[in-house]
Amino acid sequence: MDLSLSLMPFQKEGVDLLAKNSRYMLAWEPGVGKTPAAVRACARVGARSILVFCPLIATRVWRKHFLDWSGFSNVRILDASNGPTPYTFLAGAGVCIVPYSRITNAVVMKAAARFSDMWDVVILDEAHYLKNPKAQRTRAIYGPGLDLKNSPLEHAAHIWALTGTPLLNGPHELWTHLRALRPELITQPNLGLMSYTVFVQRYCHVRSTSYGFHVVGAKNTTELVQRIAPFTHRKRAKDVLHDLPPLRVTTYELPPSLIEISPELESAMDDLELEHIDDLDDEDLLRAAQNVSQFSTARRLVGMAKVPGVVVMVDDLLQSGARKLIVFAHHRDVIEQLAQGLTDAGHRPLTIWGGTSQKDRDQFIDAFQDGPERVLLLSIEAASEAITLTAASHVIIAEPSPVPARNVQAIARAHRKGQTRNVLAQFVTLPGTFDQRFMELIARKTRDIMRVLDPDLAAPTLAHVGQQGLSPFPDMEDQPI
Repeated sequence: MDLSLSLMPFQKEGVDLLAKNSRYMLAWEPGVGKTPAAVRACARVGARSILVFCPLIATRVWRKHFLDWSGFSNVRILDASNGPTPYTFLAGAGVCIVPYSRITNAVVMKAAARFSDMWDVVILDEAHYLKNPKAQRTRAIYGPGLDLKNSPLEHAAHIWALTGTPLLNGPHELWTHLRALRPELITQPNLGLMSYTVFVQRYCHVRSTSYGFHVVGAKNTTELVQRIAPFTHRKRAKDVLHDLPPLRVTTYELPPSLIEISPELESAMDDLELEHIDDLDDEDLLRAAQNVSQFSTARRLVGMAKVPGVVVMVDDLLQSGARKLIVFAHHRDVIEQLAQGLTDAGHRPLTIWGGTSQKDRDQFIDAFQDGPERVLLLSIEAASEAITLTAASHVIIAEPSPVPARNVQAIARAHRKGQTRNVLAQFVTLPGTFDQRFMELIARKTRDIMRVLDPDLAAPTLAHVGQQGLSPFPDMEDQPI
């Protein structure tokens, strides 16, 4: 447990809300800090056995948060290596983290259901993954009848849903959570429990299409907000802007299941003689990264190995409500593969590298700043200066520059005058390789430089913004979505 960490005032409010409610949803915007609040809430209720369902890309984030923010040391992730023995994995006290991608495995879910009477807390991260009442994933977790019966959650003492985007398409997406976790809130006197159809008719504008009914807007939202108030708490980034530091620089470790170490990378790491690299101090390591040819080759192969994980990371962030993202890389082939992977995932990334003409650069920057495009891929050497990208407040550095100041300049594309939101910069690390130490070193050097350049970052002022009586969905109105 990292004793230097402390919760923001609004996060303490979240801990109180979770601890007081056995069934609850924190609908806080991405980046506000609901994960540490949930971890601390587990400790508050004295939980010994905790089950976390989350996207694959978030499994190691949850593990790190439990290790950093709590006294739990037995924190395990259900991955391919321990998948064949889920009963052994789930048995006993501690924290079990299960990616949503594994719940289609009948053995895993039977094992989770078998131990359902031992879960003190079940956390449903990115709970909007369970919005579809007909989906196999939803029924595996909430039960065949969406009433928790014969599910891993049936006897859990506490069930907490976390999501930054509870309404991706409309109010109808709340029904599955209310049906499973708080059915009394959608029970009408003399009429009984609202069916999905009745709920949609009551709270949604719908349009008939050749594919069936399509939700096109919300109605009766004042009534709906009052109905769900005991279950849901909404927190927007702008509501707590003064509580958050203006810039956070962190590392993000890719899950091993998204990584494939190529024979070429293994050979390159052997050529580096890693036992000698471990003996290098920080300054010697930076010099080696800038001047040793074998290091350059290994860094390019590491960048290639990160591509699948970074694509999943970006895709997950966009689906979870991230408005716009900037992704920096160093090598041309890494940028090209990222662009192709994101295109295959259904996105339209814009790309700027050293060979991009000035006309295209200007066009892409304008399209990203003022248009609908949500992802901008940039060469960290060719596009880290003289441009403003304040439309984004989230910067992902897949490949850094070995010169720390260059990374500072890259982050400053978003963290600069005109930015109205707090900025998060994440250095993506490849576990099990020299890249982990290298990226952590680069991130630390970047933080140090920025603290000197901007002293406010060293000790950010924390001003509590009271949110008593805050509507769960203050941004939802009776208008088309």
